[in-house]
Amino acid sequence: MCCVEQTHPLKPVTIQIAPQPPKTARVRSWTRCRLFFCRAVALPGVVLPAGRYSFDAEDSDPRIVVVRTTTKIFYRGFTSDIRRPKGMSPNTLVTMGEAPTNQAAPITTWYEMGKRTGHEFRY
Repeated sequence: MCCVEQTHPLKPVTIQIAPQPPKTARVRSWTRCRLFFCRAVALPGVVLPAGRYSFDAEDSDPRIVVVRTTTKIFYRGFTSDIRRPKGMSPNTLVTMGEAPTNQAAPITTWYEMGKRTGHEFRY
């Protein structure tokens, strides 16, 4: 598995509503990381086939995580905050749990690139 792309949170946008002056609308701000898995992996209640996924955390409540492709949401749920273990590379993006042979290994934690805390999935 490897990180294909790390993107930045969405920024507020300004929209024009004629004929009134411009108003600023706040869009939901998300932290996004795109990951590619070369084999199937698991999240609570779902197995993700090999492929590219977007892991999104809402900035207003980072415990809410959404995992999706461009066409489908595979997981939406709460996670627990967890500190990155001492000595773990800041480039480590996920940790995996154990699984029997021929079963998808569970993703236990997703860490945003360079962050000190991560999102622990609740199984």
